[in-house]
Amino acid sequence: MPVCDFRWFCLLFLNMRTLTVTDTNVLKGIALLLLLCHHCFVPGQTYDDIILFGHPVVQNIGEFSKLCVTIFVFLSGYGLTIQTMAKGSIGNIFAFYRRRYVKLMINYWLIWLLFVPLGILVFNRTFPIVYGEHYAWAAFWDFWGLHAAVVGSPWGYNPTWGFYSCIIMLYLVYPIIWKFRRWWMVMIPFSILFPIVAQFLPLFESSGCAIYLLAFICGMLFAYLKPEMGGANLVGRLLLFMLLLIACWVRFYMHTIMWDSAITILGVVLYCNVLMPRFIHRSLVFIGKHSYNIFLFHTFIYYYYFPEYIYWSSNPLFIYSTLLTACILISIGIEKIKNIFCINNLQNRLAGNG
Repeated sequence: MPVCDFRWFCLLFLNMRTLTVTDTNVLKGIALLLLLCHHCFVPGQTYDDIILFGHPVVQNIGEFSKLCVTIFVFLSGYGLTIQTMAKGSIGNIFAFYRRRYVKLMINYWLIWLLFVPLGILVFNRTFPIVYGEHYAWAAFWDFWGLHAAVVGSPWGYNPTWGFYSCIIMLYLVYPIIWKFRRWWMVMIPFSILFPIVAQFLPLFESSGCAIYLLAFICGMLFAYLKPEMGGANLVGRLLLFMLLLIACWVRFYMHTIMWDSAITILGVVLYCNVLMPRFIHRSLVFIGKHSYNIFLFHTFIYYYYFPEYIYWSSNPLFIYSTLLTACILISIGIEKIKNIFCINNLQNRLAGNG
């Protein structure tokens, strides 16, 4: 069943061009900004909310910003498929898993070695306090990025790291998904219904993989179908914007993560059809380049180690600006460490440059 049979499907996406590295950095930057917002303004944190029509505005924005996870998963599926298509195939399955796992974990282990000893020695976040009675078992799986999947709880040394279990499981099933890439009309409904099936597959349910399989497959299909269409006119852009607003409204009132995939798709398509101001574009590219580091350590900064400095003002804008600035400065320092110890070169060598 050739790809050209799906051109009518691609027409829905107007100018869904192939995303460049710069494009993905912009989208990662957006996702990172949403991530910080989501974690800063959850219930229980100390900040002065704004009540509008009986709704806590800042808290609602923070809850909605969980969309960031879907964006990251979508980009993972997209990027993985672009690389697979460039090579022509997945190749040796064990080599594929080795490359993906090493590329995924090198940065994780560096952040682990920087922040976990600091927590133990300075902030008294010892393994027994964090993990409980079976701390050796839990810490072992946390180090390998599988705490949420194996232990069954995202509350490891850093709850944000629970995402690793999700993405590792998605990488694990990617070769199977790739084989069925032409059957997208079956794959999409299956991914929507997969959370029901995952109840009988503990590793998939506890890791969150079941919930985000749809976003991962959508990212893969966007890369595979390659809908290189002409740019949308003003009416098309307005239509996209209206559809995006409707999807956001439904997501807000239904509180279901499945709608995040629709919002992500519409958002990416709209991004491909609008011209972003240069300053904003460059800023998002810069933030996107640091998004991986910040994703890995930001919870330590705002929640575990320095909450009194982040939340000192109780003003949401100041809180957010303080956290973002601190995270960027720390990430720049981490990049200096990576350059000194040639971490990126080591990563490429261990992954076989794949």
